Amino acid sequence: MGVNDQYCLYTLVDYFVRHEDFQLLYMNGKTDEVWLQKQKKQQSTVMRFIQKEFDWKNHLKNDIAKVFQRVTTLKHIFKGKNIEVYNVYINENEPVDEWETLKKPMLLKEKKHVRMKVFYLSKEHLAQEKTRLFEQFPAEEPSFKEIPSDKTKENAIKMYKRYFLTSLKQKTQDVQKTLSYGKPRMVYFFMMINILLFLGLEFIGDSTSRHSLIELGAISPPLLQEGEWWRLLTGMFLHIGWVHLFVNMLALYYLGIVAEKIYGSIRFSIIYILAGLGGGIASFALNNAVSAGASGALFGLFGGLLYFTLLHKRLVNAAFKTNLMLILFINLLLGFIIPNIDLSAHLGGLVFGFVSAVLTSLPNRRAYILQVSALVVYAVLFAGLVYYGQIVK
Repeated sequence: MGVNDQYCLYTLVDYFVRHEDFQLLYMNGKTDEVWLQKQKKQQSTVMRFIQKEFDWKNHLKNDIAKVFQRVTTLKHIFKGKNIEVYNVYINENEPVDEWETLKKPMLLKEKKHVRMKVFYLSKEHLAQEKTRLFEQFPAEEPSFKEIPSDKTKENAIKMYKRYFLTSLKQKTQDVQKTLSYGKPRMVYFFMMINILLFLGLEFIGDSTSRHSLIELGAISPPLLQEGEWWRLLTGMFLHIGWVHLFVNMLALYYLGIVAEKIYGSIRFSIIYILAGLGGGIASFALNNAVSAGASGALFGLFGGLLYFTLLHKRLVNAAFKTNLMLILFINLLLGFIIPNIDLSAHLGGLVFGFVSAVLTSLPNRRAYILQVSALVVYAVLFAGLVYYGQIVK
């Protein structure tokens, strides 16, 4: 493997990282393959560098096809409508047959269009291809210092590899820290409260009994109008029947663990409670029946996770987002289809949960203006539903 080719590759990578604001996406130090990305407005730019020899045009063509396939697989992490790929090959030898047609811009038409330009930095066309590469960027082509000694180049290559691998390792650790900020404690605490109160309902009477539910603190619009607003809190921990309890506790277990890991116990608890209160007040304003259950709080966790996915699209894989939206859609659909399900509490919890997530913000993230705005939005929505509920009833 040529020292000159390796040195050329890593100096180019270093330049684009330091001076063109590209971020490391992937690196294989053994095969000398590096992927960079930069996202701006409606376009993502991906640079792929590899030091590899291709004897024939078809070998090179097959590798280009693999790059297309890999980009389309990863397209969910790229923002914008278009993806521009600069595929840079570095090797002193070129394929022996006619291959230059592969340098023509290529377009893969999908939901996100993927455009690719191929560059081949060989010994014969090194300066020409470098110039063509840097023509894609507004800055002038930089001049790289020539280091005559192969030993010096080898040391520089080792330094570059160590630096980039350390950066990627730190980035991976930061991602893991973001996705595992807290430990699931409050999830089990809330589950325990729900189960104990349900057993209490069964002990004093019947969890499906309107009288028993009201006695233990379910949401009753007339009683709320009389000033018993504490029912908004107690009502979110009561359930009507075993099936209602089982379904909600199952959802709390799976959604809650993910949300508490991301937000931490304090923020998770705030989102859960505020969303539950929001779902309760929506039920009061738009529903006349006695209501109870953790559904508003649970939909609030949906809202919190949706907010997280908006802020960290690159950290969330396509499967997670698809599963989250699918579960949300199914639960909303059930609210329309199955009678006696309080859809107003579901929608209210979802909205108030999203707003509450903005209000608490994510760990190690400060956005005071946005947080204060979320507090105002929450207060206005809550007061508006209180007023509306009192007027229409």
